[in-house]
Amino acid sequence: MYYLIYTSDACNDFQENDLKDLLLHSRHNNSRMGITGMLYYYDGVFIQLLEGNEKDVLNIANTIKADARHQNFRILKEGNSDQRFFDNWDMGFKTLSVNDTEEIKYFNELNNAEVHDGSAIMKLFKILFQK
Repeated sequence: MYYLIYTSDACNDFQENDLKDLLLHSRHNNSRMGITGMLYYYDGVFIQLLEGNEKDVLNIANTIKADARHQNFRILKEGNSDQRFFDNWDMGFKTLSVNDTEEIKYFNELNNAEVHDGSAIMKLFKILFQK
């Protein structure tokens, strides 16, 4: 199973309806292609894990990279895994807010994730920082 984790900056501030539209479109396409993953959005920044067939994941990543709503697209990690990390989610989603202090701490610092487990973002960071 191929996976790719990227981050990008939103060109414009995404409002709740923008995020819902993006999520509905992503879930439809991902389901059709057998792609699963997790998407986070906080303060104009996206971080997403996509997993599935390598060709399909790379096609989606290239589409996102070319999307005018994104800038500074950066691949953080990619590779192969024996199994899916988010196998039950066409696209899990979470908008982080100022009240999510523990998750925001790790979203901003991107460290010590291997010490924590239980939330999807910690799982994502564990994947990101595993050797």
